[in-house]
Amino acid sequence: MSYLNHIKKFKKKIAVIDEKQSYNYNQIDKISSEITQNIESRSLVFLLSENNVETIMYYLGLLKKKAVIVLLNQNLKNSYLKNLIVKYKPNYIITNKKALTLKNYKYYNKKFSYKVFKRKKIFIHKIFSELALLLSTSGTTGNPKLVRLSYENYINNTEKIIKSLNLKSSDSVVTTLPFSYTYGLSIINSYLYVGAKIILNQESIIKKDFWKKYVKYKPTSFYGVPFTYELLSKLNYKNFFTKKLNFFAQAGGKIEDNLLKKNIEFSKNNNVKYYSMYGQTEASPRISLLNNKFNKSKFNSIGKPLKGGKFKLVNKKKKEIKKPFVEGELIYYGKNVSLGYAINFKDLKKKNENNYKLFTGDIAYFDKDNFFYITGRKSGFVKILGHRIDMKDIEKLMLKKGFNIKCNSQDNRLLICYKNKNLNKGLIKKILSNEFNINQNYIELKYLKYNKNK
Repeated sequence: MSYLNHIKKFKKKIAVIDEKQSYNYNQIDKISSEITQNIESRSLVFLLSENNVETIMYYLGLLKKKAVIVLLNQNLKNSYLKNLIVKYKPNYIITNKKALTLKNYKYYNKKFSYKVFKRKKIFIHKIFSELALLLSTSGTTGNPKLVRLSYENYINNTEKIIKSLNLKSSDSVVTTLPFSYTYGLSIINSYLYVGAKIILNQESIIKKDFWKKYVKYKPTSFYGVPFTYELLSKLNYKNFFTKKLNFFAQAGGKIEDNLLKKNIEFSKNNNVKYYSMYGQTEASPRISLLNNKFNKSKFNSIGKPLKGGKFKLVNKKKKEIKKPFVEGELIYYGKNVSLGYAINFKDLKKKNENNYKLFTGDIAYFDKDNFFYITGRKSGFVKILGHRIDMKDIEKLMLKKGFNIKCNSQDNRLLICYKNKNLNKGLIKKILSNEFNINQNYIELKYLKYNKNK
């Protein structure tokens, strides 16, 4: 049974709740079909998303049309969006962006608050039959490198998550992560798949309106990245616990030890489950889970792969490591591993290049009970607030602006190394914040002598 046919059976159950009203499964099925009826099947479509009912409706409608969806953040800078348009030549762009001029596109129609733009001269893409979604690994940076996900990938991962967390139609969740962020999307997919309720929210958890909504609807589950729990800890978990809360979960990067201890302690004191999860966009995205009963005995572990998945470690010579407590690169095998990458429209015709095998780029070890632990990162990415950012992108942009810097990662923060003693640190932070949407509190600058050839 397909994902879309599966959710039809929930009929009059409430599916989503937004600021104005609630929609049952019959309604989202009907409306999603209506608003996408004129979009041609297998078209390449840019959907600029938010945590609102419009995004949900268009997302489901485009899946029905078997359109290939490039899911982007609504806050993506116009310059980055235009660069992606040049690279991929979508035939439709769906957005509510203001003051957006799109060369080669004409205003098509408007449903809810979203406008649909259609390419004046339709571009014929060659698209692999199993390609369903294209997702960014880099938040709002506009990097044209996208992950190609198949129908099998996201459905397989959705089913894995449901089984691992024991999700039911009686469950509910409030959105705390961007729709375009693979972790946020997987939550949407899994809750719709079981006929559960999604409370749409676009506010930060430090806002009063978020907590008004949270207390009113009392979701049974809560998800966040490490930064979410930093904020929650500063709020001293105020209003967080309700009698309906069954579990809360964390993914999107390594959480600091003290914060992890606080979460575990909170879960124990309030008799709710706390799950640590690990994943990557390239795996649709969630890969492993630490069962809550091992939170203390296997502290800081990413647990074991979700059912149907498999881990291996290899050394620098690519030979498998079979002894515990020996570090190597973590490799994941599973049906949720993506097809591969795309950097422009020419890559859309590519088939399954990964063959269900993912070199994660993470360095890890396993203990005598086969629980895995991440100890470092092999490749040049940093995860900030759950978003993975390519440090080479930062270095290239800053060099164009006249700043010769080197990037490194340090405790989920971006470390900027420089050798010009007169560097304007405030300006560097401002540029990075504006261009890459990085919170300035997560940027550190350090004067170092470095080998610029490295």
